[in-house]
Amino acid sequence: MVTGAGAALERVTSEPVSERSPAISPDGRVLLFCVQTYDELGENLEQSTLVGVEPNTRAQRTLFTSTSSSSDRPAWIPDQSSYVYSSNSPGAWSLVRALTAAPNAAINVIASGEIAPGASWPALSPDGRRVAFVTSVRGVPTVAIIGIDGSQLTLLGDGWSPAWSPDGTTLAFVRAVGSHLQLFLLNPRTGTDLVQLTAGDWDHYEPSFSPDAQYVVFSTNRGWNRFPEGSPKRIKNLYILKRDGTGLTQLTDGNSLSAEPNWGADGWVYFSADQAGDFDIWRLRPEGEFASLQRAQITAPLAAAGTLQPPAGAPTPAASAPAAPRSAGSGCSKDTDCKGERICTNGHCVAP
Repeated sequence: MVTGAGAALERVTSEPVSERSPAISPDGRVLLFCVQTYDELGENLEQSTLVGVEPNTRAQRTLFTSTSSSSDRPAWIPDQSSYVYSSNSPGAWSLVRALTAAPNAAINVIASGEIAPGASWPALSPDGRRVAFVTSVRGVPTVAIIGIDGSQLTLLGDGWSPAWSPDGTTLAFVRAVGSHLQLFLLNPRTGTDLVQLTAGDWDHYEPSFSPDAQYVVFSTNRGWNRFPEGSPKRIKNLYILKRDGTGLTQLTDGNSLSAEPNWGADGWVYFSADQAGDFDIWRLRPEGEFASLQRAQITAPLAAAGTLQPPAGAPTPAASAPAAPRSAGSGCSKDTDCKGERICTNGHCVAP
């Protein structure tokens, strides 16, 4: 259930499979997530694919990646021209970018498994030019940043689950401190200004910034021992914390596992939860002081990337207002018609 700080709890998906890692498009009209199937014992992962759905109607459920390989943890490029995810289609798990936002689009390898083993957890910078992600360095999960074109790989240190602030100044991530997992912030350009955001005898996971960049929502096992039948691994709830480490606020409460929050520009917090058995995608609206944190407050950082509109070929609501035309570039029919680092989408040159 939600606490007083949350409202309008909704179950977005309900298929008899594991649905994880929600990623809402910047305009709130396409929700990407990962569908996972396991063997009969429920122990070994057999298939992992990306699926899209219109979150308000739950309609037009669309397969975005092939079932011949595995895909995981999608992340939208801010101008919605495409999306980034981890995939083993190149062989080893690699970080890849779809060439368009359409389902089953061809891919470009950003970071191969050879240079970035186990590449996963992508998070896009607000200008769409850099990707924070997790790789393995001598067996240790490490936060890294790479250009969207695969250039300038930078290692920032131990950690995982990076999340970029909408103002582009801060990267949140998880790092082990002693026997517990804590949230940290740092400057993504220099790797300096490290700040520990959480502390205590709890584990903290999967940070995601609010649209105004002033709050962080995350999953934690705080209070798991209130439930006699519980365990620290199976009970997690969502909390919000101010960027300065104050104002801890609980969003969900219960003895299930609520995880992987994604605070969208539409004001909803999307997350996965096993309340109904299998993991499904849910969403809620933060209330009170958080209620006004919606898209209008982040239009400035996104303006440089182009006008927001539904991705080409992706599922859209049956009835919606006409989308504004893309403002970047001139008319084109193929990528070579576009100069510089642009691709041709819907007859217009846009930033990749």
